[in-house]
Formats: sequence, C-alpha cells, structure tokens
Amino acid sequence: MLGWELPPHHTGGMGIVCYQMCQQLARTGADVEFILPYTADFSHIDFMKVNPTVPDDVTEVLGSSPGNTNVPGSTYESQYFEYVSAHGKSRGVAMSEHQSQYADYVTKLVKYNEYDVIHAHDWLTFRAALAAKQASGLPLFV
Repeated sequence: MLGWELPPHHTGGMGIVCYQMCQQLARTGADVEFILPYTADFSHIDFMKVNPTVPDDVTEVLGSSPGNTNVPGSTYESQYFEYVSAHGKSRGVAMSEHQSQYADYVTKLVKYNEYDVIHAHDWLTFRAALAAKQASGLPLFV
C-alpha cells in the first residue's frame, strides 16, 4: 500500500484510515507492506511492514509549510522538504521532486520484490503507483 502519512505522523484522517485499513487486512491474513515517503519510528506497528522511502544518502526528511517548519515526516501540509544526510548536510526539495523520489523508489521495490497488488491510497501517491504498475504489470487499486 502506498500512503503519504501514517500515525503518529499525520495531519488529518487519511493516515488514520490507512492505519486502520491495514490493521483489518492483517487480521484477515493479508501480508501488508506500507510504503511512505519519509523515515520515522514505527516500531509500535507490528501487524505490517512499514517501509520508508528516501534517497540512499538521506537519513531524515523534514517537511515544512507556512508557519510550521522542519517537522519530521511528510504530511499533506508540507510544501517543501529538507533532506538531511548522515553527514549532517541538508538540501531543500519541492513537493514535485519529493514525489518523483518516492516514485523512483517504489518502482525499484516492485522490480526487486514480490507483490500481488498495488494500492494507492491518495492523490500524492498516484504518480508512484502508476510507475509501479507500468514497471511490474501488477493490478492497481486506487
């Protein structure tokens, strides 16, 4: 499943819905992997694999929006992002570049891993979902 946010790093209900839907799918025996465009501690989630997608040299993604800067993660309010490397260097990226990085990583995942379906849960993940479908031929549900 492709999603843009997941509790506790969320600004509204979409992340909560994703969390609850994945929890119910796991209860029915589904093996769920949730792919996010940022890193965070999701060790409290034991019913699915949470896979952060960031460029190889990036250790943290900070989102920012007017009046709210350098928030860990990536939420719907974020318009710009700061990629922080292990060496402490950072660079700013716009939403469109962040989405492209996410799409590139998701495409690599479907090429080198085995999945049954792709589910894109919101509009910010559609570019990645379409690229993944094109690369894999897997069914896509939106």
